[in-house]
Amino acid sequence: MGKVKELGKKLLKRIDWLKIAKKGGGVAFNFATGLPSPDQIRPFHNSVDNHRSRLGLARSVEKRP
Repeated sequence: MGKVKELGKKLLKRIDWLKIAKKGGGVAFNFATGLPSPDQIRPFHNSVDNHRSRLGLARSVEKRP
């Protein structure tokens, strides 16, 4: 039993608690507002941009006169 406890302690030391807090904040934002957080949108946005660039499509931004 002591070996399991020791392995558990080692695992807890290896966890990046700041990263977990960051992800938890995004999830809390999602639950509170019903909207996806920027951290959840970014991977989707990046994949769309990558796909568009592979197809040779550029972003079109209309300039106001």
